[in-house]
Amino acid sequence: MNVKLQHRLLQSFSAGLIAGTLWAAVWAFLPLNEPEQAIPLDTTPTGAAAVAQTNDQAQSPVDLALAIQKPLYDPPKVVAKPSAPARVVQKPVVRPPAKPKLDWTLIGTIIEPNKRVAIISDASGKTVIRSEGEAVALSPTGARVASIASNKVTLEIDGQQASLKLRKASPTSDSDSDERPNRRRNR
Repeated sequence: MNVKLQHRLLQSFSAGLIAGTLWAAVWAFLPLNEPEQAIPLDTTPTGAAAVAQTNDQAQSPVDLALAIQKPLYDPPKVVAKPSAPARVVQKPVVRPPAKPKLDWTLIGTIIEPNKRVAIISDASGKTVIRSEGEAVALSPTGARVASIASNKVTLEIDGQQASLKLRKASPTSDSDSDERPNRRRNR
């Protein structure tokens, strides 16, 4: 195809689109006509009876308001209610006992091949050092160290488990951000 032919095709296609758009716009703004009286399709008589029936229908107006007033969807189904309400037996709610509130802080842990030790402090500042299986002599009493990990200590208080986690130390303003703790400096 040469350029002139392509140009003509594009112009005719554009003109067709514009004409179709104008026709659609004009059609959209035209007033709606009232529908003619409809003849049911399944009971259409033939011949002379059809002419007589159309003349009868032309004389009697059709009430379209009835069709508009009907519900759009089917009415909801009516569900039969039981005559006597069913008895609901409520089971007693068994709540597990609340975890004991500990105002303790895990200061640190020491992990060695044959021994694990936890350093625990309470709110008053009293500090104890305990290994696994030992009782902790802080308030509330009755706590025992169940297990010690590098960043967590699990305690057993009255048969319930509670845990203390080691808090990460916040960086101090004195140290350089490039410096890593416990590392040798390059010489």
